[in-house]
Formats: sequence, structure tokens, C-alpha cells
Amino acid sequence: MRGLGCALAACLFALAGCAGLAASHADFVAGWRTGRVEALGRAGELARGMYRDCAPRAGADEPYAVVRYHDGGLRTRALGTTRLPPDLRVGDTVRVDVLDCNAPLELLSRPAPADAS
Repeated sequence: MRGLGCALAACLFALAGCAGLAASHADFVAGWRTGRVEALGRAGELARGMYRDCAPRAGADEPYAVVRYHDGGLRTRALGTTRLPPDLRVGDTVRVDVLDCNAPLELLSRPAPADAS
């Protein structure tokens, strides 16, 4: 009986892992990527040279972020947007929808502060 319980527990853990993988694959197919904020500034300063500019008609003085993300391979791409959460900082980890420019960035985490000692 003990062996059956261990086998059942192993199967449940495997299924839970596969469910998480399927969810992240579905997010990827839907356009969601995890990236890092590379630069913050104004659209007029940063909008040049983006792989994808999600604010092509943004005014030059609008707040603008450059997010670097992996697109399923070795290369990274840069996306620029004006759809920013409040208090966004360079180095923050965000989720960005590379297929829908109307989707705002979602803040996932912030780097730990540097040790001042």
C-alpha cells in the first residue's frame, strides 16, 4: 500500500508541473513575455530603434519605457511603451504583451537594493 501511495504522489506532482508548463506556454502563445525595464525617459528620446514601438504616435514628452525580453530564442528584443505602472524603475521585472500594445506592463518584481555596507 505504501508503494501505491508514493506512486500516486509522484503522479500528482508530475501533473501539477505539466499544468504549470501548459499555462506558461499558453501565456507565451498569447503574447506575454517576461522582461526587464532597460530605460525610462521620454518618448522623444527613447523611441528610436525599437523592435516594436507600442506608442508610435506618442508625444515627445510622454513617459516611455524600453523593455528587453527574450522571444523564444537566443536573441533579445526591445519593446517601447507608454503604458506604464506607477513607480516603475529601471531594472524592474515586468510582463509585457508583445501582441497587444494596449495591454499595460505588469510589474512582477523589483531588484533587491544594493547593500550599502
